[in-house]
Amino acid sequence: MLALLHSSIKEYVDCTERISDNDILTALVSMLAAQSEAEQITWSSHLGILNYLVSYLIPSVFVQDREFATEIVIDTRPRLAGLRTAKYMGNAVFAGCLTNSLESMTGGINACSLALVARRVRQLVHHIGAPYIGQLFDTLNSDPSRFMCPLAQDITRMPAVVSNQSRFELYKADFGGGIPAWVSPIEIQFPHYVAIIPVHPSIGGYGIHITMSRKAMASILCNKFWMNTVDLLY
Repeated sequence: MLALLHSSIKEYVDCTERISDNDILTALVSMLAAQSEAEQITWSSHLGILNYLVSYLIPSVFVQDREFATEIVIDTRPRLAGLRTAKYMGNAVFAGCLTNSLESMTGGINACSLALVARRVRQLVHHIGAPYIGQLFDTLNSDPSRFMCPLAQDITRMPAVVSNQSRFELYKADFGGGIPAWVSPIEIQFPHYVAIIPVHPSIGGYGIHITMSRKAMASILCNKFWMNTVDLLY
């Protein structure tokens, strides 16, 4: 099915651009998150006097200029020479923030809109390298107490956080009883988290682990594009 998605967006992508599986999957789940959250906000707008309380309790998912933000967790190891040579195994990740207009995210998922968001994912991931990461850390280190608290709050309130863990060889762990039959992420405490994980070698493809509110999950199950794309739901 992923091959069909690649094929469907070809006419909307420049022949010189490389769109990866990660670009397409990140774009797809970001659009799902935006649409499901937008429906909740629309529903809450009819609550009258309770609207203020709902807007206070539900994290703001739309920035003032009508954009939807997605935080993409990016592995820094292939981007920093020191980590490549040291074969660093820690949690060396960097968070890049992708913003898209609400019109492009909530107007229905099709080949054209998916290609638009996937191209923006590719541009963001390509842009993040050693100079960009170095400048950010220089800024944070210049005044940690001023910058770290707002940064931590933004991470926990981010509308959607997407982490691609599909390159981790989770199904190669064998302690004598064979490789695992099933691998899934640990329970995540914040609500808008999406993990892209590998699946059993006998199946192929990717697993998409989504953690959102009940209403958002119900909305995702009603999304025809999504339901026609996935092979198995659990």
